[in-house]
Amino acid sequence: MAEMRVNAWLLRPMLDLINVLLLVVVIHSFGQRALSALEIGVLYAFVSYIGRVVDPLIQITLQFGQLQQAVVAAARVDTLLQEQRPRPMIGPSVLAVALSKLKIWGLATIRERPFCTT
Repeated sequence: MAEMRVNAWLLRPMLDLINVLLLVVVIHSFGQRALSALEIGVLYAFVSYIGRVVDPLIQITLQFGQLQQAVVAAARVDTLLQEQRPRPMIGPSVLAVALSKLKIWGLATIRERPFCTT
C-alpha cells in the first residue's frame, strides 16, 4: 500500500513536469525568431503533439493503482489455489452416523392434515 502512495506522489507530478519542460523547450525555440502565420500553426501543432504524447501516459498512471491491486489480488488467489488441504473421507459408516442423528418433528403429509372448512 505504501508503494502505491509513493507511485501516486511521484509519477503524476513527474509527468506533469515533463509536459511543462517540453512546452517550455518548444515555446522557447519558436520564441527565438520572428513568427509568421505558418510558424504559428507549426507551434500550435507541436504543442498539441506534446499533449497527445503526455496525456496517455497520465491516463496510465491514473490506472496504475488499480493494476497493482489486481496483481496483489491475483497473487492471493493463486496462493489459495496452491494450498493443499486434506479432504475428509465420507464413507458408508460416516454417512450412516450422520443419518442416524437426523430427527424430524411435526412432519405431516397432505392426507393427515385436516381440511379447513370456513
